[in-house]
Amino acid sequence: MKRYISTFILLVLVIFLVIALGFSLKVIIQKDKDIATLTQENTDLKNTVENLNTTINNLQSSNKEKEEPKKEEVVSDNLVLFDESKLENKEENTSVVPRIYATNNILSVSVDNKNKALTLDLNAELARQVYGYAGQNDEHTIAGLNKNIVDVKIVATGNSASGLKVVMLMEDGTVRYINMSSILDKTYAINDIANLNNVVRLYEVTVSTSDEVSSNVVAVRKDGSSSLIKWE
Repeated sequence: MKRYISTFILLVLVIFLVIALGFSLKVIIQKDKDIATLTQENTDLKNTVENLNTTINNLQSSNKEKEEPKKEEVVSDNLVLFDESKLENKEENTSVVPRIYATNNILSVSVDNKNKALTLDLNAELARQVYGYAGQNDEHTIAGLNKNIVDVKIVATGNSASGLKVVMLMEDGTVRYINMSSILDKTYAINDIANLNNVVRLYEVTVSTSDEVSSNVVAVRKDGSSSLIKWE
């Protein structure tokens, strides 16, 4: 009799354990489902927020473009060449030629873009006093320039004849120069400034250090950056 009772109790315990195990498994499965559901809901919510932020940013950008019209790029008038054919009030049978020139006591420079020429007018007496020049007053025209000159300056970067320079800004944004020494010896060599492009304006500047004060030229580029010209 005791044996049957033990067997019965053992059977009841097994049944109870099976039921408990099944219930626990059901709870675990339900938890996994709940976690998966929450994870998916969180992902969906995150995507919704991101889409909403994107929509808001697009609307703000659109409104900003409407409120702030695009600014037209400002181009320096140094790059705009005078065109006589576009002069509105020119009378018939007249010629209008812009004067692009520079001068100091020793030298005067004038530009004739119509004839692609540059004229140098040397004061021999002053050149004699400063540089020991032995020649006469001299007006020399350099013809056949392949580019228009939009600005010209005379600057003394040093005390010697090679320190006085005629600096020219060309229409393509490059810079050229002529040394006074080549004017005095009548070679009239035109030099290019290497690796300097997109220049729209030239400024004469004073450069001061603890030891000396000198003159030079600053080249301003189209993007607003600038450089002191390094002479070769």
